[in-house]
Amino acid sequence: MGRADRHCIHTLISVNFITQVQELSTITWLSVIYLAVLSTVLANVILYLLIGNRLVSRLSIQLYIVPLVSLVGGIVLLGEGVTILTGLGAILMFTGVALATRKN
Repeated sequence: MGRADRHCIHTLISVNFITQVQELSTITWLSVIYLAVLSTVLANVILYLLIGNRLVSRLSIQLYIVPLVSLVGGIVLLGEGVTILTGLGAILMFTGVALATRKN
């Protein structure tokens, strides 16, 4: 391990970092768990289960749904506001996925 690597690890696991982690609020931990479990792990598990039944080229389009799951999490867990542009963006993403995966 080089000097730069040791410095990077030392910086990452510093006393200040540990103190900041200990001071995180419950909502922050719930947000981290949500991002790790629901919008990443669950989305990938569903994707790989579907790969066994469908063409990968058609399933890759559905990865565009992951940001929508994150959007819902932000609204529910963090109380983020929903604007007209947010709703329009979600509708456009769903429309794009529907059009790309429709049967000819």
